[in-house]
Amino acid sequence: MRERRIHLTVHEMKDRRKKEDRIVQAVTQVAPYGALFLRDNMAELEEQFTLYGPGYVGHDDLLDAMAMGIIWNTGRLTWGSVDSDPIEAEYRELREMDSGLEEAIEWQGAP
Repeated sequence: MRERRIHLTVHEMKDRRKKEDRIVQAVTQVAPYGALFLRDNMAELEEQFTLYGPGYVGHDDLLDAMAMGIIWNTGRLTWGSVDSDPIEAEYRELREMDSGLEEAIEWQGAP
């Protein structure tokens, strides 16, 4: 990094899904549509991708890293603070909508 003078930001991942679920959900967003491209020097990743499936017992760290990249790139961010959490953003929007409603006074039940 020093020699090339390229510095990358490292993001903390706050994803509570199992690794297997994250890989399958992320890869199936792009691979079936021909949007997953591997370079010739990515033979190990290609091997993991080809062999991966139910009951796979080999290493899947490269697939997991690829899945995290896909998630980050497609805008489904589960990184960093609460501000970037899409679920929390939805709840915040709903709370803001509800705060503008007038509360009914004297709720009454049926006799």
